[in-house]
Amino acid sequence: MMTKNIIILDDHPIFHNGVKQLIDSEPLLEVLDMCRTSEELFFSLSLGPADILLLDCSLPDGESNILELVEQLSLQLTDSALVLMGDSVSHQKIAEQCSPMIAGYFCKTLPAENFLILLHRVRRMLNNESNNNSKCNIVMQDNIPFVSNRLSVKEKTVMKYLQKGLSVTQIAECLNRSVKTISSQKRQAMRKLDLKNNRDIFELKINEL
Repeated sequence: MMTKNIIILDDHPIFHNGVKQLIDSEPLLEVLDMCRTSEELFFSLSLGPADILLLDCSLPDGESNILELVEQLSLQLTDSALVLMGDSVSHQKIAEQCSPMIAGYFCKTLPAENFLILLHRVRRMLNNESNNNSKCNIVMQDNIPFVSNRLSVKEKTVMKYLQKGLSVTQIAECLNRSVKTISSQKRQAMRKLDLKNNRDIFELKINEL
């Protein structure tokens, strides 16, 4: 398996250095360049392609907005995966607007291990696209991994009960809600946390969400 090259767009030097150290310590992932502005990003891309672009939703003053940047990059870089990063509800909403064009979203307030999980999933997705000789944009359509800690109080309560081993039916009885409502809250929470199966629930650190 080939190492995937990453370019980071973020104007915070401390974040730059921390993310670079984190990624470079991982097998099959390597930071190619770190940019503070979109101008630096396009210059870096002119020197050579990157497999994954990590883009901060908060661009520096004077920059075009992130939606325009994502649209431009998705049209020009059909073989690259775009991943947005943010730390607020507004950033998540931006990522949701960009969902047809991006391969994922990461909330910066989550632990580093969640960040690496997302990057490796995108890496595997790129490998699959390469093996299938696909020429389409590298996006996951309705299965985009949105790694965010924006759980509602009700969703968090449901996850706590699931961790204790209760079934959806038992939780519905405890909370005096319908099974349909609890099932919906479970699905929404799992999507926000990028959980693929019930086993993943038991590995969560609920108190950190």
